[in-house]
Amino acid sequence: MGSGTVAAAACARGATVTAVDAEPTMVEVARRAAPEADVRLAALPELPFRAAEFDAAVANFVLNHVGRPMDTFAELRRVVRPGGWIALTIWAAPPAAGQALIGRVIQAAGAVRPPHLPAGLAA
Repeated sequence: MGSGTVAAAACARGATVTAVDAEPTMVEVARRAAPEADVRLAALPELPFRAAEFDAAVANFVLNHVGRPMDTFAELRRVVRPGGWIALTIWAAPPAAGQALIGRVIQAAGAVRPPHLPAGLAA
């Protein structure tokens, strides 16, 4: 979640938003940025939510920071309903060594890239 920019944008579009961050200071920043959101302290890869609880999940620049990216992606998939959406962002340049895992993580999870999106990272 970070500063709450994505949470605030989703709220502005009318979404019901639950946002999490592992850093208490960032939780407070995000609460100010997105007061309509349910902002909580939590960390990937273990989220305090039921399976299939959400229509979508956004991991905004988080995969660069987790020690177990495959477990993190599996957890995002767990909390999103079948047919839901998972959106990930990472820094493209300079590429971090872990970024090569993203294509393999997506493939291992059985995720299907929507045909209208560019290919992005190779598996």
